[in-house]
Amino acid sequence: MSTWDIPIQRDAPIITGLEGAALPYWLLRNRAEEGAVIIAPTEDRAQQIFSDLLGFGASSVSYFPVDGHLPFEGISPDPMGIAERLAFREQWSRGTLSKWLVIPVTAILGRWMAQDSFM
Repeated sequence: MSTWDIPIQRDAPIITGLEGAALPYWLLRNRAEEGAVIIAPTEDRAQQIFSDLLGFGASSVSYFPVDGHLPFEGISPDPMGIAERLAFREQWSRGTLSKWLVIPVTAILGRWMAQDSFM
């Protein structure tokens, strides 16, 4: 399995405690040029941040959804979720990631195939 090789500044600030639309607004006002990797505590919060960034006019925003399907579950996974995850993975492998990345923490905890296997 591979690790996330997303370039993150090690001295980048960690911002917590901003509720609702305050976080996306603050980020766009203070980090508009750099962008950010935003790790949200829940999928609902991540979707809200993603929508708010788009609503405030941010361009180049990507959302990495949670894989909510268990391997031996009796139903098929949502094909839209799979397509979104693969589109994100393709951007990542080509080095063309968006400026703003919104990721629920549970999506980061999931496993990916090694980069060599994907290509």
